[in-house]
Amino acid sequence: MIKLIYLTLIIFLFNYSQSSTNLATPVINLDSKNFEQKVLKTKEIWLILFYSENDAFNLLKPQYEKAALAMNDIFKLGAINIANEKELALKYNITSSPHMLFFGNNKDEVPKDFVVSPLAQ
Repeated sequence: MIKLIYLTLIIFLFNYSQSSTNLATPVINLDSKNFEQKVLKTKEIWLILFYSENDAFNLLKPQYEKAALAMNDIFKLGAINIANEKELALKYNITSSPHMLFFGNNKDEVPKDFVVSPLAQ
């Protein structure tokens, strides 16, 4: 199931990156105040982008926002600014940016790592 969701996300990221439509985004900004309530205490599936303001993030952001529109009925996409949320980044051992974690509907399981490299060829 997780591999299917990863593959679907990658396909949407690729397809929507070809479009220049400027749409509102359902990416949910997460922080230490709302993370537990919105993510950990729900059965919803989440893909969360841990980011810092850098060139790699700026390349990924438009595609992530477009993917959030397309995937909103399947799972939630959230974003955490690691410069502002160092404790959350440390808790999930985030050592690079951008970095994604996949939280399935069983929050007792360790979230799956999804390392992102938008600059990779």
